[in-house]
Amino acid sequence: MGAAQVQIWTVPFQRNPFFTVRAETLARLHDFLQSQQKAFISQPAAISSLGGIGKTQTAIEYAYQNAHEYQFVFWVQSDTRDTLTNDYITLARLLDLPEQNAQDQSVIVEAVRRWLSQHTGWLLIYDNADNLLG
Repeated sequence: MGAAQVQIWTVPFQRNPFFTVRAETLARLHDFLQSQQKAFISQPAAISSLGGIGKTQTAIEYAYQNAHEYQFVFWVQSDTRDTLTNDYITLARLLDLPEQNAQDQSVIVEAVRRWLSQHTGWLLIYDNADNLLG
């Protein structure tokens, strides 16, 4: 990882040494996310294209290149609601939220969302989001 300030890092992949640099895409993504952070707006950025084109690898590279700018770098699988919910439960435990052991999973998910809305310095990457975020 190489970023001493990152307190929690959940990216489940090593950096790809063979990643073909997409400097323009990474720069645009960085500029957008930084402008959103400064404006205190929580507008998600999305990398979208056909499957197999390298979106996940681009997100991984972005996380590694910019880890020094974040205290928390979260990666959640969101190909189904169940995997997304399970990863939110994991985040609640990592963040030691009081609601982490709630029986109702929606309480845990809402606690993570509330934490995100009340804190700065985090990057949250949804992998395979497709239609779940809409």
